[in-house]
Amino acid sequence: MCQKFKQKLITQGWRFKRYGKGSHELWFHPSKGTVSISLAAMKQRISKPLQSKLFGL
Repeated sequence: MCQKFKQKLITQGWRFKRYGKGSHELWFHPSKGTVSISLAAMKQRISKPLQSKLFGL
């Protein structure tokens, strides 16, 4: 997994919850809820809608 991406999630208040099915990880944010993020997204191939949900961009 991309360490830069994980660090960005952590600095934005996200916490690792657990490993999901396949190549997914579950992350939790107190106000935004839980999301499942794939390995492709963690390698910076992330869609704009997911990016806005995660980071408020």
